[in-house]
Amino acid sequence: MAVRLTDISVKNAKAGETRREIPDGGCKGLYLVIQPSGKKSWAVRYRHNGKPRKLTLDGFPSLATARKLATEAIENPERDAAAEKQATKAAGKIEAERHTFPKVVETYLRHYAEGRATRKKTKPKARTVAETKRTLDRLADDSVWGKKAMREITKNDVIELLDGIVDRGAPVMANRTYMAILPLFAWAVRRDIIAASPVIWDKLAEQSRERALSADEIKLFWSATDTLGHPFKSVFRLLLLTGQRRAEVADMQESELDLENGLWTIPPERTKNRRQHTVPLSDKAKAILEEAPRIASPDGYIFTTNGKTPPSGFSRAVAAVRKKMEELAGEPVPSWSLHDLRRTASTVMNDDELAIDPHVVEVVLNHVSGARAGVAGTYNKAAYVARKRAALDAWARYLLTLIGEREADNVITIRRA
Repeated sequence: MAVRLTDISVKNAKAGETRREIPDGGCKGLYLVIQPSGKKSWAVRYRHNGKPRKLTLDGFPSLATARKLATEAIENPERDAAAEKQATKAAGKIEAERHTFPKVVETYLRHYAEGRATRKKTKPKARTVAETKRTLDRLADDSVWGKKAMREITKNDVIELLDGIVDRGAPVMANRTYMAILPLFAWAVRRDIIAASPVIWDKLAEQSRERALSADEIKLFWSATDTLGHPFKSVFRLLLLTGQRRAEVADMQESELDLENGLWTIPPERTKNRRQHTVPLSDKAKAILEEAPRIASPDGYIFTTNGKTPPSGFSRAVAAVRKKMEELAGEPVPSWSLHDLRRTASTVMNDDELAIDPHVVEVVLNHVSGARAGVAGTYNKAAYVARKRAALDAWARYLLTLIGEREADNVITIRRA
């Protein structure tokens, strides 16, 4: 005859060499299960439609609760408690899979691109969408949050992620990542995917950078890019030659190019100021574009590794170039970013070496200032194509002379009027 269990006897029950089942004399059908490891659980044995069934109670409730649940299962033969539990678990698994971080990001990015994910009234620019996608796709990797459900991501996960980015020397990237996940989790709250956002972090103050590569560093950079594969070698060199922004170069499309006339026209939706921007291409820039390997792309991307999206993985490529530069120099090289290449082009064009008029340099960079700012900018529609071409050709000649691809006598300096 089964002995009636008590709280003390349950607590004191010991494990054996094999799995043990101890029947409870106080509730027929209820068993205390003890694994050889010492782990304890409750099992309920009952019949449904004449067939024996077994229900394992979740967690390890108290004896009184276990008896109550066992009685409900045994005294309601029309219900199959084990089957109900299985169905609930399966539904929960499907829901959890639907709400994994990568799945949620996929839906969020679609809504974000359509202007439905935030409270702003305008759609984000294609460049902003692409940058946000790159950031969130990195987090959706299995090595970060790819295997987690949204509700499993904690405040500590967020803090460890962002502080880790800062600790590896990339505070600006930490801020950009924070600004990408903040609206994502807020959107998830509004859609009842999670109860509350775990994104609580102190954004870091950013200082304006003034870094421009020296002549020696430019030579080291150019040589170091020789070690890069496609498409980074071409992209990095074009960034320096054209002085344009990373996303503008990396996301370049066939429809924007007129290589016969040496022109690259960036549409308004891909520029920071939402103004169409025409960039005259130097002979060296054209040669890079003509020689760059092409992968068939339905969207016409010039630089792509899969034909579907622009390149990603810039951090690793930059790190590789920095490392190679230091190997070539035989000493540490001060940290630089891809945006510093744009500042380098601007600095040299403005300096006495080339002495290009500042307002022309501003036009080359597609900055809206001076004669192009405010109301004056509405009427000053001059594209300065000829002046921009002269400036970028002069910069290219200077650069090629510096790296030894052109004789110094062929450099022509543009003097200010």
